[in-house]
Amino acid sequence: MQPVQLSLMPDQLPAPPPDLIGQFLARQVDAAMALLARLLRFTRNSGLERLAASAGLLRLLGMETQARLAPPIDREFFSSRLGRTYPAVGPQRARVAFFAGCIAQMTFSALTDATIRVLQANGCEVVVPAEQWCCGALAVHAGFRDVARDLARKNFDVFLAGKFDAIVT
Repeated sequence: MQPVQLSLMPDQLPAPPPDLIGQFLARQVDAAMALLARLLRFTRNSGLERLAASAGLLRLLGMETQARLAPPIDREFFSSRLGRTYPAVGPQRARVAFFAGCIAQMTFSALTDATIRVLQANGCEVVVPAEQWCCGALAVHAGFRDVARDLARKNFDVFLAGKFDAIVT
């Protein structure tokens, strides 16, 4: 059996399109954020956060204020409902897109669900595009304005392609 000959060496293989790389990285960030949110929820529910606070560990790490201000983490994230379309109740008056945001998907799922129900009750078909990205607020707050602009452009592409009467967030 003879070894397989490649016509291109690995360093000569074409790179995947930049958008595919961006999508992959964004999904990895989404997965990492979800993992961190679940870890935070566990530390709160198990009492580890109280233990770390009483031992002075949170203050030592400079995380005392962040721990106190962080919102509760939902048991089920809204991200499990991305890609769904919710029909209007009664005659359809509008077709709207719902922009879920990344942090809100982990902390305000009940509010998001209630918003969708109100829109439905007011005659809106509500589309939650699966392709939506992070809004970029965290990137802006961290000083990564170029990343935030790139995320905004990607979201514009997703939401403008859908022929919606409005975008609700």
